[in-house]
Amino acid sequence: MGKIIRLFIALAFLVQTAGFGQQMTLEKFGRNRIQYKEFQWRYLSSDNFDVYFYRGGDKIANEVIQYLESEFDRITDIIDYPPYSKTKVFLYNSVSDLQQSNVGINDGTNVPSGETQFVKPYIEIANPGSIDGLKEELIYKVASLMVNEMLFGGNLKDMFQSAILLNLPAWFINGASLYVAKGWSMEMDDYIRDYINTKKPKKLNKLTGREAALAGQSVWNFIAQKYGKSNIGNILNYTRIIRNEEKSVTITIGTSFEQFIYEWQNYYTDIDRQVKENYTTSDEELSLIPGKNKKRVVYRNIKINKDGSKLAYTTNDNGRYSVNVLDLNTGKESVVMKGGYKVINQEVDYNMPLIDWSDEYTLGIIHAKSGILTLTLYDVSTNSKLPRKLERFSQIKSMDFSDNGRLIIVSGVVNGRNDLYLLSSRRNRTKRLTNDLYDDLHPTFVPGTNTFVFSSNRISDSLDIKTNKFPDIGKNMNLFFFNLDTTRKVLKRVTNTISADIRPVAQNVDNIFYLSDQKGVQNIFKYTISSGIYTQVTNYSQSIRSFDMDFTSGAIAYISSKRGRDKVYYDPSFNGGQQIFTPATPRQQILQVKAYRERRKKAPSGLTIQEIVEQRLAEKRKKDAEVVADTTVSTTPKDSTAMVVENPSAPLRTIADIIQEQDTVNTVDSLQTTTVEPLQTDPDIIDTDNYQFDVETSPPPVTANEEKEDVINTEDYTFDNDATKDKKESFLTQYRQLSQKNKITGPFPYESRFSADNIVTSFVIDPLRGFGINLEAQMTDMLENHKFSGGVMAITDLRSGDVFAQYQYLKTRLDYTIRLDRSVLEWENTNAEVQQYSKNTITLGAALPVNTKTRLSINPFYTYTTFESQPIVSGANPQLPDTETDQFVGTKVEFVYDNSIINGMNLIEGSRAKISLWHYEGLNDKERSFSNLKVDIRHYQKIHREIIFASRIFFGSFFGRSPKNYLLGGMDNWINQDESLQGDNNPLAPRTEGTNNSELLFTEFATNLRGFDYAELVGNNALLFNAELRIPIIRYLQSGPITSNFFRNLQFTSFFDIGSAWTGNSPFNEDNSISNETLEEGQFVIDLKNFRNPWLYSYGFGLRTMLLGYYVKVDMAYPVENYNVRDPNFSFTIGYDF
Repeated sequence: MGKIIRLFIALAFLVQTAGFGQQMTLEKFGRNRIQYKEFQWRYLSSDNFDVYFYRGGDKIANEVIQYLESEFDRITDIIDYPPYSKTKVFLYNSVSDLQQSNVGINDGTNVPSGETQFVKPYIEIANPGSIDGLKEELIYKVASLMVNEMLFGGNLKDMFQSAILLNLPAWFINGASLYVAKGWSMEMDDYIRDYINTKKPKKLNKLTGREAALAGQSVWNFIAQKYGKSNIGNILNYTRIIRNEEKSVTITIGTSFEQFIYEWQNYYTDIDRQVKENYTTSDEELSLIPGKNKKRVVYRNIKINKDGSKLAYTTNDNGRYSVNVLDLNTGKESVVMKGGYKVINQEVDYNMPLIDWSDEYTLGIIHAKSGILTLTLYDVSTNSKLPRKLERFSQIKSMDFSDNGRLIIVSGVVNGRNDLYLLSSRRNRTKRLTNDLYDDLHPTFVPGTNTFVFSSNRISDSLDIKTNKFPDIGKNMNLFFFNLDTTRKVLKRVTNTISADIRPVAQNVDNIFYLSDQKGVQNIFKYTISSGIYTQVTNYSQSIRSFDMDFTSGAIAYISSKRGRDKVYYDPSFNGGQQIFTPATPRQQILQVKAYRERRKKAPSGLTIQEIVEQRLAEKRKKDAEVVADTTVSTTPKDSTAMVVENPSAPLRTIADIIQEQDTVNTVDSLQTTTVEPLQTDPDIIDTDNYQFDVETSPPPVTANEEKEDVINTEDYTFDNDATKDKKESFLTQYRQLSQKNKITGPFPYESRFSADNIVTSFVIDPLRGFGINLEAQMTDMLENHKFSGGVMAITDLRSGDVFAQYQYLKTRLDYTIRLDRSVLEWENTNAEVQQYSKNTITLGAALPVNTKTRLSINPFYTYTTFESQPIVSGANPQLPDTETDQFVGTKVEFVYDNSIINGMNLIEGSRAKISLWHYEGLNDKERSFSNLKVDIRHYQKIHREIIFASRIFFGSFFGRSPKNYLLGGMDNWINQDESLQGDNNPLAPRTEGTNNSELLFTEFATNLRGFDYAELVGNNALLFNAELRIPIIRYLQSGPITSNFFRNLQFTSFFDIGSAWTGNSPFNEDNSISNETLEEGQFVIDLKNFRNPWLYSYGFGLRTMLLGYYVKVDMAYPVENYNVRDPNFSFTIGYDF
C-alpha cells in the first residue's frame, strides 16, 4: 500500500509539471499589465463627456468629443436612459497602448463572499486606425457603459441591490450595446447563419465573449425589425425594475419568452434559406488547417510569394501571434516568428502582424515589440532577420512591396489619422502621400508600374478637399488609383458603389481583384478597367476576410470561417475568370433601400440656385480632368493599357531639391508597362527611377484647440437659406446646434481623481481565533495607476483581529507597494492564564512583470512582535502583565505565474503557480532567525463543457536556526472546526504558564485535508496533494436559463486529498520521523520502528452553492490513517476550495 501511495505522489508531480497553479486559497494572485510608455494625459471637456488623450491623439480627440456630443441624444433615446454623470473617455492611439493600461486588471475575479463592484463612468477606447471603426467603437463603449449603469445602478443604493439580486446573461447586455453601435452588421449576419446551421447550437445563456455579443445583437436586431426600436428601451427599463430579462421581454412584446426565441430563430432561418439557394460553402479538402480550430485561433493575413512556391499566413491566439510559412512544393511548414502575449479580458489587435513578400525568399513582417512597431525582413533561405523600428507610426494597417522590393507602401496612423506613406525597405526614409480625415487602406502596387490601388471612403477624387466633418465620414469604401510619377493632386476612381470594396489585388493594369460586400456577403469581385465592368468571382456563404492570388499558376489562398472558427484555404487551380451572379441578402437589400431614400431626400424637386452652381462646378471639374488627361498620358503600344492616376503630394519639389542618395525604383521596359510622359517644362515631376525621400523631421506638437482651415466642400455645399428652408427643426434643436461649437473647453492637464472601486464583506473562521467578520475596501484613480486598499478582520470577542493598509503604484515598468499589517491574538493557554500576541509588519515591495502572466517581486520588511502573559485573577488589583518583544528584518522573494480564466463560481481553467522564499533575521536574538520556502502549483483542466478537474500540490519547508511548524489537516474557513493537541512541538498544545509561544504568529496551516482535524500532523515540512472533479449539476443539465442563484451555482464535487508533515527525514525515506519513534528511559535511548503510514489521505464528495451572497460548501470525507478507514466526517466551510 505504501508503494502505491508513493507512486501516486510521484504521478501527481508529473501531472503538475504539465501546468502550473496557484497557492493557498487565502492567497491572491492575478495577471499583470506591462507599461512600456509613460502617457502624459490631457483632456477636453463638454456637457456630457470628458475625452482624455496624450501625444499623438491631439487632433482626433477634438473630433471624437464633437462626435460623441452629436450622438448623445440618439444613444439615450434608443436605450431610454440618461446617465447620472459625465462620461470620461480615455482615447489610446493603438491597441498596443491600451494593453498597457491597468484599468480592469482585477476584472473577472470572483470573491467567495459579498462583493459590490461600483459601476464607474469611465471607458477606454483604442483607435482602431480608421474613422468608421473608431465611430463604431465609441458608440459601442458608450452604449455599453450606459446600459450597465442603467441595469446595475448609477447610485450606491442600486449597486448594492444589483450585486445581490441581478444576474443578467452576457448576450442581453453586450448584444444591446453592439446593436446600438452597429445595427444589422455583416459580422452579425455571418455569425447568425453559422449559429442557425449548427446541429446543436449553444443556448443563448451558455454563450460567452464575442459569441454572446453577436448573438445578442441579432436578438435586439430582430426586436427592432419586427417590433420597433422603441421597444429596446422599454425592455431595458422593465429589466431594471423587475430584474428579470425574460419577463421584461414577455411584458413588452406580449408573448412568452419561449415563443419569442422560437420566432427569432425562424426569422434568421428564413433569411438563411434565401442565402443557401444562391451561395455555396468552401471545399474542406482545400483547407490547410486540420480539425475544427477548437482553440479559435484567428487567421487574418495571407500572402503568396513572387514565384508561387511559398505561402505565408499569420495566427493570433488572444494576442499571442505567429507567422507561418508553408512550402507549397514540399508541404513543409515552419514558424518563422512568434511574439506577443496571450491576454485575458483585454482587447487584441488581430490585424497584427502584417506580412508581404519583397522577393521570392524575403518576407517583410510588421509587428509590435515592447510597444513599438517594428519592420523585420526575414530571409527564409538563411533564417536571418533584419529589424527596423517604425517609431513614427502609432499603427500600420496594411503594407505592400514594390516589384523590386525597395519601396513599401503602407496605410499608417499618425496623430490619430489614417493616411498613405511611402517607405524605403532598406533605409530610414518615409514620405507622406495623403493627409486628410478619410481612411486610406490596403494599398497594393500594380505590377510593372509605379501606380498603386487602394481602398478609401473619400467622396471625391481630389486631394485638395479637406473636411472637418467627422460624422460625415461614411462606411462605403471604394477603390482608387494613385500614380507616384505625377504631382497632380487628383486620384482616379476605380469603383463607385455603396458597399465596402477592400483588399485589392492587381493582376495587371487592366484587371483588379478585390473583396466587396455589395451583395451582403464579402466575396471576391473583379473589375476590368478597359470596359468599366465589375463581375462577381466567388459566392461563398461566409465572408472572405483576406486573400491573395498567384496569377502565373492560377492559385488562390484565402481566409474564411466555418462554424465561427477561422480556416485557411488554398486552391491551386482557381478560375479567376468565372462570372457569378447572386442576389443581395435581405440585410443588404434593406441597406440599399435606406441609401436610396437618403439620396432622394438630398435631391429636392425643382432647380435651385444651389443646383445650378453645383452643375457648373461639376462641368468645370470635368473639363479640368480632360485637360489633365491630355497633358499627362502618353499613347502606349497596343498591348499595353494606359492608366494614369494623379498624385497628391504636400508641397511640390523639383529634382534639384533632392540632396541625398536614396533608394530607387527600377523601371521596366516601357513597351510592357504603363507609361507616363511628364511635361518637359514641369520641374516638379517626381522621378521614380531615382526616387528620393524628403529628410524626415519631427512634426511640432499639435494642440487640440489648434485652429483648422475652413475649406468649402463644393461636393456637398449647402446654402444658409436652403438649410433653414429644407430642415424644419425646433428652437431647442437649433439652439443646441448653434451652441455646439462653444461647448468644448480645454485641453486641461490630467488630475488624479479617486473613487471607491469595490467593497468586500465576508465571514471568517480563523483556526486560532474563531469566528470573525472581514471588511475590505479599495479606492483607485481613474486609470488605476494608484490603488489604496485597507481592511479589518474583527473576532466577535473584539479582543483579536487583523488590520491592514496598502498602497500600490502601477504606472511604470516596475510596480511598487507599501503595506502595513497588524495582527492580534488573544490565547487562553490554561484556565488560569491569558496570553496576548501581536505582530506588526511594514513591507516595501517592487515587482517586475516579465509578461502578462508572470512576475518576479522582492519585498523587504520589518516585523515587530510582542508577547504579554496575564493570569486570570479576580479582584480589584490584577497583576500587571509581563511583556516580551522580538524584532525581525527580512526579505520575501516571490515568483507568480497565472494564465487562468475564471468561468464562474469555483470554475477555473488554466494554471497557477507561486513560489516564495521568506527570511526572518532576528535583530535582538540571532538564534530566532528562520526561513520559509513555499511552492504551490495548481492546474484546472476542462473535461467537458463546465466540468473541471482541479489538481493542486503544495510543499512548504521551514528551516534555519529557529524553524517553525506546519500544521497539517482541516480546511480553510471551517465552521465546525476541531484541532488536535497531540504531537511533538504542537504549538496548539497548552504550555507552562508564562511560556512565550510566539511561534503561533508564524505557524502555517497546510490545508485542505478533509476529514482530519487541524494539526493532525505537525512538522517543519509539509507536502499536500488535492484533486477535485467539479460538476455544476444544474448548469450542465439545464439548457435553458437558470434564474435562481442557488441552483445556478449548485456544484457537485468528488475529491481525493493526501498529505504529510514531518521533521527530519521525508516520508519517502523509511527512517522518517513518523514511522519511527525514539524512546528515552534513563540512560537508555531506544529507536523503535512502528511501521506507521506517514501519509494521511481522504476521499469523498461534497456540494457547493451560493447562499445569501456567500459561497458555502458541505463535504463528506472518509479519512484514512495508517491504512484504516475512519467513519465519515462532515465539514461545513465558506469560500472556494482552491
